[in-house]
Amino acid sequence: MSRVSIRQEVAPSGKPPQADRAAAPTGPETTAAVVALPATLQEDSATVTMQPEDTLPPQFPSKPAKKGMRVMARAMSTAAACTALACPGPQVRPPPPPEPCPVGAVKAMEKLSITPGDKFHAVFIDGVPTYISVREGPTQLLLGGTWGDMPSSTVLSGRLIVRERVYGRLTWATTPAGDSFPVCMEVLAEEGDRGMAREPGDNSPSSARIFTTGQVKAVSEFE
Repeated sequence: MSRVSIRQEVAPSGKPPQADRAAAPTGPETTAAVVALPATLQEDSATVTMQPEDTLPPQFPSKPAKKGMRVMARAMSTAAACTALACPGPQVRPPPPPEPCPVGAVKAMEKLSITPGDKFHAVFIDGVPTYISVREGPTQLLLGGTWGDMPSSTVLSGRLIVRERVYGRLTWATTPAGDSFPVCMEVLAEEGDRGMAREPGDNSPSSARIFTTGQVKAVSEFE
């Protein structure tokens, strides 16, 4: 099965939806008018007397200023509450924990001349490499050729685990002839990294967009 090295986007175009960004509310800027009465000039024996400051009329802030102060007070209250309760930010979920292989999987692979550490090409769907949407849970890949004594187009079944990357753990194989047996294989990206890279367009914690072409690696246990 030939591999296409150049990725071609065939998924619907368009910028990925992005979450609305909430701007912190601010009240209108208000400048209180300063009202001052002119000084009363009195000529009394060549002496000039100014009106005392405490006779000036009281100054009151306008209603918009009060509204702005209320909004600011609410924002400060929320910030203080988050500080006290240690409000969490976006969490980075770690890779899945280690897990043992199915019983008999390593021996079944060795009978097919596949030993832990061996790698081979596999695809999520047959055809021209592209991008697809996947969800956490059951999955299948197709073997991209004959690997040891395992024939091409053998269906490798297992599950996907969506994290910062999309991890795949394959535990069962079914040949085109219908023979089935346990396996223990990790899904790798084309570059050899464990797990498939998440492509732009889906930031959900339970689904992701990935490239259809990758690799599978025989292991003696899931890391």
